[in-house]
Amino acid sequence: GGSTWTALNAGLGTTLVWDVAASGATVLAATPLGIYRSTDGAATWTLSDLTANLAQVATSPNFPSDGVAFAASGSHAWISTDAGATWALLGANVVGAARGDEHGVMHLRRCARGV
Repeated sequence: GGSTWTALNAGLGTTLVWDVAASGATVLAATPLGIYRSTDGAATWTLSDLTANLAQVATSPNFPSDGVAFAASGSHAWISTDAGATWALLGANVVGAARGDEHGVMHLRRCARGV
């Protein structure tokens, strides 16, 4: 177990991967270049339209049926409703973005600006 490894990085534009979320054959990777998406079990990768330095990515518990995924970095969070193909800004001034439990749940909270 684990004595042999195979690189699964065809099309992956970086070797730095901060976080990975997988469901079935769909794999999402948070990288400094953005979210890379694979639909063939990580054999090949495509950069999504979210091209920010991202630290976290997570899928919903119902990802196979709803295709919902979340990504976060710094004080911003994004949502995808098409299995990571496209992304929309969910909110700014979000802090506490972290994978917080054994189910891969991403916990987010708003930060009020000001004194």
